[in-house]
Amino acid sequence: MDMQTCPVFDANSALYQNLGLLKVAETAARKHGDLVILHTREDRDTYLVTGERGLDFWRQHAGQLAAEFGDVTSSAMTMRLLLGENTEEASWARVGLPMRRKLAGLAGSLELWFDEALARATATFLDEALAPVADLRTLCRLWAVRATCHPIFGTAVNDSEMAEGIAQVQVFHRFMFNRDANAFKDADALEEFRETRAFLDDAVRAGIAAARAGENTILAHLLEAMPDDIRANDQIDHLRPLLFRILFERLGVDGLSLLWALVHLAQDPGLADTIAKDVRDNGASSLATAVALETQRLYPELPFLYRTTSRDLHFGAITVPAQATLLFSPFLLHRDERLWDEPTRFDPGRFDPGRVPNLAGHPGHFLPFGIGPNARRQTERVTSQIASALTAICASRSFGLAATTRPGDLRPVFRSILAPRGAVSLWWRPRGEARSRAQDEARSQTALCGENSW
Repeated sequence: MDMQTCPVFDANSALYQNLGLLKVAETAARKHGDLVILHTREDRDTYLVTGERGLDFWRQHAGQLAAEFGDVTSSAMTMRLLLGENTEEASWARVGLPMRRKLAGLAGSLELWFDEALARATATFLDEALAPVADLRTLCRLWAVRATCHPIFGTAVNDSEMAEGIAQVQVFHRFMFNRDANAFKDADALEEFRETRAFLDDAVRAGIAAARAGENTILAHLLEAMPDDIRANDQIDHLRPLLFRILFERLGVDGLSLLWALVHLAQDPGLADTIAKDVRDNGASSLATAVALETQRLYPELPFLYRTTSRDLHFGAITVPAQATLLFSPFLLHRDERLWDEPTRFDPGRFDPGRVPNLAGHPGHFLPFGIGPNARRQTERVTSQIASALTAICASRSFGLAATTRPGDLRPVFRSILAPRGAVSLWWRPRGEARSRAQDEARSQTALCGENSW
């Protein structure tokens, strides 16, 4: 049966484009099943693969699904264009290879550096959370930057400026996603490319100027492997792809995993109290770990992933042709009522350590970063990072939603990044301190995010 028999969902209209791709995908899957062509542009069709059958298809054919796209906002081609790759043979042997050897030699120290940066970032978060927070998004975004950027670049670039630059990179990825091949051939003609590349170069340049020999940053150690006679611009060209690839592999998008976890804990003080009592000397609370996992289930950092077929593949009786674009959605998979009981309910008990002692035992349909060893490592890293931060925050603070937070603000925007629709305001106080009258009056009556959040 040829591909013409695959059902088609026509989403090439202003209405569907304004809804966001996730909502369009959910609507198409409900109407047509686990395989449907999304017609989103006159020159682009995408095969949406969902449900348990889609997951089996993904696993069975993983070797034939090239990761041309990491996610909707980050294609491999765009990343190569933006970061640049100096692969000239002589330059690689003289500069690139020694730097990569130096990086490999740091493997035993890197995780310690990132753990220390996480602890400092969380301590700064707590210092800034002494008064009512007008918008939790800002606090979480800065927390993510401090926890990830400092071990890579140091602190030469202001945290707010770094956060703004990273947001600019995300915008550039979305901009390029809708461009044809000609845009990649003449990128220097694009103002968006020039501005985004300038941010990357300025960040590296500032880091180089501030780096000190022996300090615990990746940049400082890579400079030790750099020949002394390399010109400043060539230094940047060699360092840019190395440093920013590490950053984008580790950076949680806008700190959203921490934000959504805090949003739910703010509405369930009993859960936060239990985490505070479960603090351990040797690591995060087991309940905080369960909260981190449940947050990733409801709000995966990669809501959907694109892949390209390397040959004709068969989904039942339907042929998916070679070079077709496939769309998989961890977001939809994690909210599929065929796979989860009450899937829109926030329930950390799904990941009770008594039932699920380690990541290998998690449900096979829990895939916040996709399939494969790299995806599992990302899941483990994010889980550990968020659980550690939640444990420290709950042990130190009591908090709740302020009255200014509207229910609609807590619903995610159904696009490539699951950010809340509006400002999320919290009240805070040191744990154990009696609430003031002002804090009582600031308490929100907003209902727990559940069915209405989707």
